[in-house]
Amino acid sequence: LKNGLNNQKAIQALPAWESKYPAFKWCADKNKNGSGGWYFPSPAEMQELFTIRMEENGSNISLSEYLKKVGGVGFAESDDRGWSAYWASSELFGGTSANSATFTESNGVSYDKKTIHKVRAIKYIQIYK
Repeated sequence: LKNGLNNQKAIQALPAWESKYPAFKWCADKNKNGSGGWYFPSPAEMQELFTIRMEENGSNISLSEYLKKVGGVGFAESDDRGWSAYWASSELFGGTSANSATFTESNGVSYDKKTIHKVRAIKYIQIYK
């Protein structure tokens, strides 16, 4: 449950996973045209993304701010609560609820799977050997 890539592989091994798990399919669909390694992150991986700080001209900025500065897509913000929740790749309570990660809750929050939240795909890149 702490490794989104393992979660992705486990779901993709299930019959009819594409129709039963649309968030996993959306992430897997990014692996086209020679691009591979995209997957649905775990709650721990999402939380890590929320806390990463980047150095920019001597200042520390959030990963979300950095992504926006370099032309990417930062994390979505909510009007009333600060940061919106993102789904994460783990189930809870016998498969009826799923985990989400938020900027305001360090351990994420559990929601019924029918609740609509955003999904973020991530890609593992090994920089050092």
